Formats: sequence, C-alpha cells, structure tokens
Amino acid sequence: MKKSLVLFSNDLRLSDHPVLDYVTAQGKDYVPVYLDYNDSFYSCEFFEINLTKRKFISSGIEYLKRKLYLVDKELIIINQDHRQALVDVLVSHGCKQILISRNTTSPLNNLLESMELMLLKNNIFIHYFDSNYLIDLQDLSFPIRNLPYSFNEFCTKIKGVKLRSAETDPLVPEGVLEILDDVKKESVPVLHPYKTRLNNHFSKFLPYLSSGVVSPAELIEAVKHQASISTVFDAKALKILTKQLVNLDFIRASIRNLMPVTFDEVDLSSNQVAQVENWIEGNTDNDMINAIMHKLKETSVISLTSKKLTMLYYLKVLNLPAYFGYEYFQSQLLEFDSSLNMYLWKQYDAAQLDHEDLIEEIATRKKQLDPEHSFVEFWA
Repeated sequence: MKKSLVLFSNDLRLSDHPVLDYVTAQGKDYVPVYLDYNDSFYSCEFFEINLTKRKFISSGIEYLKRKLYLVDKELIIINQDHRQALVDVLVSHGCKQILISRNTTSPLNNLLESMELMLLKNNIFIHYFDSNYLIDLQDLSFPIRNLPYSFNEFCTKIKGVKLRSAETDPLVPEGVLEILDDVKKESVPVLHPYKTRLNNHFSKFLPYLSSGVVSPAELIEAVKHQASISTVFDAKALKILTKQLVNLDFIRASIRNLMPVTFDEVDLSSNQVAQVENWIEGNTDNDMINAIMHKLKETSVISLTSKKLTMLYYLKVLNLPAYFGYEYFQSQLLEFDSSLNMYLWKQYDAAQLDHEDLIEEIATRKKQLDPEHSFVEFWA
C-alpha cells in the first residue's frame, strides 16, 4: 500500500483533523512528520523566542507524539537540513504525496513551495487542506479571493453555512480544561471587553487553537459539556465564543489575500531603538500600555483588545516601523499561527488615526475595561 506523508504544523492533534479524515476515507496509511523549524528559520529574526513559548511548542509536540503512539505511529521530527531530510523520508517510505494543513504565513509552506517543482518532477504531489477552521471553507458561496473586507459583511454572507462539529465529549488537552476551571475562579484581574467571564479568558485559548492541539469545534463541545457544571458557560457565553471563533476563520482566510505577508525591515535611529526598548519593557508614559506589556512579558498571552491598544500606541503614538513590533509579538506570543498577529499589524499599520485622538481613545478604553484600576495596578 502506498503511503502518504502527513506534515503536521499548527494541527497537533488526531481528532477533528481534515487531513487525517481524508487519509482514513481513502483507506491509506500515512507517515507522520513534524518539521521543527523554530531554531533554524522561524519568522522571528530580530528577537529570540522566549522560554515560555519554547516550552509550549515542545509540550504541543509531545502531546501529538503520545496520541500517535496510541495508534501505533511514531512521529518523525526533522530539526535540521529540512529540505534533504524531508526528501530522504519521502524516498525511504515510498511516499508519493505530501498532505498538509494550509497555513499561509508558515515557513513550512514557504519551504514546500520552493521544493514543489523538484517534487513534481519525481511524481510527488502536495495537497493542502483547510484545518483549524470552524467553518468549512468549501461550503462558502464565494471564492476566498472575493472575501468581504469587513467581518460584519462576512457574517452576513455566510448565514446558513453549517459549522464543523466534533465528538460529543472530545478529549481536550489538560491545559484547556485548566483554563475552563480558571474561568469559574476569576482570580487574576483581566480586561473586560465582553459581557461573560468565558470570553474574558478567550485569549488563553488562542495558543491551543493556533497550535491545533484542540480544534474550534472541539472547544465548543468542551464548553457545552461544562454548561451542565457551571452557569458561567451559558448560551450567551457560547454564542459570543462561537462568533470569536468565526472571526478567527475570517482573519485566517483574509490573510491569504493579503500581499505581501511580510513587513520591510528598516534601520532604526538611536532614538527609535530606545523607544522600542521602552515599549518592550513597559516603560512608556502610558500606564495602561505598560501594564499590557508587562503581562505579555510574564505570561506570553494578552487579549485581542490589549493587542489593538499596544499596536496602535507603537505605530501611531511612537511612530515606529511595524516590522519590529510584529517580530517582537511573534517571538513572545504563545500562538503558533502567525495569521492573527500579521493581520492585526497590517490592519493597524494602514489605519489613519490622529495622535491625540488615539491617546484619548486609550484613556476611554481604560475607563471601560478597567474601571476599578485592578488590571493596571496588578500589572503596571
């Protein structure tokens, strides 16, 4: 039986997995491979990945290895000389196709694109699948290239599209269950952009969603299961959570049409270097920004609202080039999938905002999101 080579990237699970569902449906065997590119050609060129992120990446890979072991599979990890090592695995196992989840901004995809012609000459084909989506993009009534610009318009156009479903009681990682337990406790101050406790903690789920150790559909099923345990996980919370997950789908799909998907590197003046360092250290003249940056450095997780405020402050108040801000966030945030980070930096870099208006907006948002000053006092 001919085998397929399945390349894992930001889909470190076996359940609710479009690539593996396809292999199973075709009755084919597969060779699981993970290309560990984080040390050799990870996208963060200016800043090193922090220790917390390295540990999280390692734990995600170990989680996948344990799951594969239970089905008599051994994960092949390639961490150097990626191009030749990948060819060697293809040849040694007699694989004639590579199956991979689509991740537009991944260095892994860039590597495969550079090898595609050579592989075709040897009758080896690459097939891409859409993974980590709550919506099946094949069900859309319009092509991805015609994706609406605004999320609200996107929601209008996808009315009636069926959401992906997972097992009734999926086996989600222990880390996700711990977050669900934390939702009930509410012990650490957080910013409050939403009206339910579950969604105040949404940013904590992002690393698990972007690494793919849990799918959006599995997360929804886990929350539904919790609904019978705590009133925190009510219908309203689930509705907002679902909308946030659909928003992630919209962002990942949008990044496909966003060209280029990189920022130009520029030289910084000595004054700009000092400003970047002060922003990173949370040593600016804005206590809300300082609190957010301190939380980022300590936890490697911040909310979408926090990202927006710090990005806009960096870009429009400090007037610094997006490249270094993007690279720093990419090095610190636990999220594997860089689509969200890239999309937000591109969006806010292009925004037309007045300096004074932005300062006023940050002050307004501080009153709305942190009325008792607990977040700023805790982190700043």
